[in-house]
Amino acid sequence: MIKNHVLVVENDPLLSQSLKNHCEYKGISANFTSQISTAIELLEKEKFSVVVVDRVLDDGDGLELVEYLRDIAPQIKVMVCSQLGSERERISGLEIGADAYLSKPFSFTEFSLILTKLMNIHKRINEDSLLAGSIVLYPTSGIVEIQNTRIQLRKKEAELLACLMIHKNTVVSRNALIEYVWGISDQMPNYNTLDVYIRRIRMSFTKQYADNIKTVRSFGYMLKSI
Repeated sequence: MIKNHVLVVENDPLLSQSLKNHCEYKGISANFTSQISTAIELLEKEKFSVVVVDRVLDDGDGLELVEYLRDIAPQIKVMVCSQLGSERERISGLEIGADAYLSKPFSFTEFSLILTKLMNIHKRINEDSLLAGSIVLYPTSGIVEIQNTRIQLRKKEAELLACLMIHKNTVVSRNALIEYVWGISDQMPNYNTLDVYIRRIRMSFTKQYADNIKTVRSFGYMLKSI
């Protein structure tokens, strides 16, 4: 039974077909296109767990699609696969919202490992709500409800909050939070970047509930469920 659905947005038709065949060989259904506009149409009609996107497409830069997904469908994981593989380009892609950035040429083994990691992360954050005291999180949409207030978090902010809520009243190390959201790769952020994301979450909350996210000095964070 196929449990995952992947959208491949790739300008090279041979590579696109090879990636599609590779996914289906692994038991993963896949669609493919070479256009951002067609990708958006498919995303509106079907549910995908991962989108694999090239940078150089028929109708623009694939990062436009990454940015669209970050805002419209933050639950979908995104892997960029591109010849634009300099450090500056990779950082730009990750900052915009890509979950992984794979430089061409790449091996199918490397592609498969990253794809599997992204699908596993996707499974961890499902459509059910999470509850910690008065805080309710809908992980797939990034919506947080606190009493009569509704807050919209960005994708990685929602994932970090989900991890803290799953382990509420327990200290979660910085390393565990980073691995939960970004996986294990050479593109993992440093502690300062993580701290910025946590600060953004706190700033989204009212002061009363911002204080529920406790900093445990030299270790990590804890969400107090009150």
